Amino acid sequence: MTFGTIGTLLHDPSRAASQADAVIETARRLGAGLRIVALEVFASDPGFAFAGLGQANRPDDAPADSSACDSIRHAVEPRLVSGGMAASASVHCVRTSQVALSQVVQEQMRFCDLVVQDRPFGLTRLEIEAVTAQTTLFTLRLPLLILPHSLPLAHADAKVMLAWDDSAAALNAVRVALPLLQRAVAVHIAMIDPPRNAVDRSDPGGKLVRFLAEHDVTCDVMVMGREQPNTGQELLRRARDAKCDLLVMGAYGHSRLRQAVFGGTTRYVLSHADMPVLMAH
Repeated sequence: MTFGTIGTLLHDPSRAASQADAVIETARRLGAGLRIVALEVFASDPGFAFAGLGQANRPDDAPADSSACDSIRHAVEPRLVSGGMAASASVHCVRTSQVALSQVVQEQMRFCDLVVQDRPFGLTRLEIEAVTAQTTLFTLRLPLLILPHSLPLAHADAKVMLAWDDSAAALNAVRVALPLLQRAVAVHIAMIDPPRNAVDRSDPGGKLVRFLAEHDVTCDVMVMGREQPNTGQELLRRARDAKCDLLVMGAYGHSRLRQAVFGGTTRYVLSHADMPVLMAH
């Protein structure tokens, strides 16, 4: 698939400039339009959440302080101009309560082809990034690109690692990544500790290799044992060792509850990634 519009939500004025630079450069490299939402999230009165009464608008008696949205907008708009993206980008200011955040993400990102954000765990105590990731992957069913440390996506001449376990989620992630894989200089299929009774044990990853070849992608297969306690930790280490610029993997959720929505491997990568990660469910 190609990416017509990339969406992102920015909520922290102190990080808005660096995050905007990374997203703008990524959109430019992908030839995509850009939808930026400057988000101000205020604490919810527990009473509003009772009986599902979450609302996206600020209560009448709440202070009408728009400094966060305005600061983000003022940081982003000059960068759109200098990055040559002013004509193909839009900036929107949205104020919402925490209880209505998932609804706002759905409304603002539903017509995007790809959602880009910083790591949802490990950077802040706020749950905004985690809710955005959850809603993007499991409600909107959109691919999610994580840009940790405000690193832009390397589009051409990149080295890519595909985390492959023969699952539908992993294959969906590969399909989404095809435009990137076709421009990559190296694509590695990583299979971490595959089951010994797997159907393709005589030709591990062979079906994926043939699928990619049909799309003009040359790759190699790396079958490896797990030396780290967590599969996500192993994937990130192997990707670093191979000097990869991007990790592509399926995203898994074991529960719709926010506290437990991500599986162990997915959550570890979302917490510790030091390179761009493309995920799909």
